Amino acid sequence: MARAREVKATAKDTDGDVTGLVGRFGRVTAKQAIRDIERGDAKYSSGGSALHVVDGPSGKYLRTSPDGRRGNNLDELPDA
Repeated sequence: MARAREVKATAKDTDGDVTGLVGRFGRVTAKQAIRDIERGDAKYSSGGSALHVVDGPSGKYLRTSPDGRRGNNLDELPDA
């Protein structure tokens, strides 16, 4: 069964790209979170919005489900 993990903050690189997730579960890299989601090992969310893996032109990245709220977007979370 996938573990539920609520994301409270993110680590970002100098370009503002999310490189890690932080919550009561501790800290994981974005790459590890992508593996967790793809394998079904964990389900990450932010403010009730699920995180999904997107395969973009420059590789895989994480994004919250669109819900019209900015506060739960990964870019809007506090820096860790």
